[in-house]
Amino acid sequence: MKRLALVLGLCLLPALPGCSSHDEPEAVAPPLPPNLSPSELARGREACQTYADRVCQCATSQPDLATECDLAKARPDALAMTTAGLADKHGPRDVAALRVSARQIIKACIEADARLDPATCPRPAQAP
Repeated sequence: MKRLALVLGLCLLPALPGCSSHDEPEAVAPPLPPNLSPSELARGREACQTYADRVCQCATSQPDLATECDLAKARPDALAMTTAGLADKHGPRDVAALRVSARQIIKACIEADARLDPATCPRPAQAP
């Protein structure tokens, strides 16, 4: 019986915290999101402004879009404030959060513009 207890004790010993001979690898910080390129930022600004202009133009004939127009007007400013923060000196976590936030704003503008019905809210004519 003592041998069985000894064998079980030796088998279970590595399972106890702090008793393992294997060292756990240290946690590695996730990589920072890539910088916003000037062209990505310019396209994002244009997408947000185009969406705001489009939804507000449609709100004149579709009163149910009035609230969306008010919200859309704030998106270009929100993007500008977020990207202005990137120029300031911040720690890596803050920079990562600002990059992610800017991309989320741009994504929201593009997706909201895509949800507008082109039959009732036409897109502006694009230059060739």
